[in-house]
Amino acid sequence: MFSAYIKIMSYYKTKTIMNEKMFARSHRAAEIIYNALAVKSNCFVKANKPVRADFVIAIDDDPTSALWASWMYHKIRAEYGYRPAVLCVGGKGLLSRHTHDKSEAELLRDVCIRLGVSPQSIGLAPLGTNTGANVQAVKKIIPAGQTAIWCITKRQSLRTERTVAQQAPEIISRYFVIEEKLDEAAKLMNGKGLAQMEMMFHEIAGTLERCERYAGTFQKPIDGLIEITPEIREADAFLRRHYRLKLMNKTVRFCGREFSVPVKNLKSVCQLANLLREVKKNRCRMKDALTWEIRNMADLLLRQKLVTSEEREAMDA
Repeated sequence: MFSAYIKIMSYYKTKTIMNEKMFARSHRAAEIIYNALAVKSNCFVKANKPVRADFVIAIDDDPTSALWASWMYHKIRAEYGYRPAVLCVGGKGLLSRHTHDKSEAELLRDVCIRLGVSPQSIGLAPLGTNTGANVQAVKKIIPAGQTAIWCITKRQSLRTERTVAQQAPEIISRYFVIEEKLDEAAKLMNGKGLAQMEMMFHEIAGTLERCERYAGTFQKPIDGLIEITPEIREADAFLRRHYRLKLMNKTVRFCGREFSVPVKNLKSVCQLANLLREVKKNRCRMKDALTWEIRNMADLLLRQKLVTSEEREAMDA
């Protein structure tokens, strides 16, 4: 077993380490998809004033969502004088099961609490392992006709919005899309910046495929919402060729029967082994980076007068 691991890592080192040219091509392709396959925020009634919301939602394996869900919680409290419920959503994913000892929802909750969100205001949906399952969990908690602001990363925005539109139209959903450049979104704290942004490339590689395969079933189609240009197609094909970890299995027909065939290959196994090694090596640094990001958000809340100096001091306790 150990010798097999050594062979895999040797193959990875000699065959798949990204040189500068490969990284540049991957980064450019990811940037095209990242910027094109996204929706815009629609949760503000006027500049920087959010709608009255019953719920604020933090979702996904990225604590960035919880940072800005906390900001939205304090913003609504300052604007309208009440505390909205905060719903933290997510189970354990491909890498998040290794980055933390808890579910994504529990990690998001902890970030919100450290940023002054009342624990009594927080609900959990910690079992979903994909966007559809997460939306179904939210649907069971939020009553029809209530307003929810989804605080989502740009990377997840299109898939989430299309899934909610298809599966939970009874919820009045608004979106706060966290606008970051690709390099800004690939942080140490969320693991997307590890191994020359490899995990971010894997995440983005599956975006268009999922939107098109699930159109009309689990998700609303993107037709009429986003134009898929030849440039987007080319970028998508490049990423899917080189970054397969998040791709779905292919369905093939043989002798009149359908079979699910994995699209992952030896290179994918090597990439996953390298990513897990990077996560293990940097786990403490990732936690430190998260603490730093929390302090930055706490300082922003104080500068914008969304919390008092006493509340800010309590966030460091």
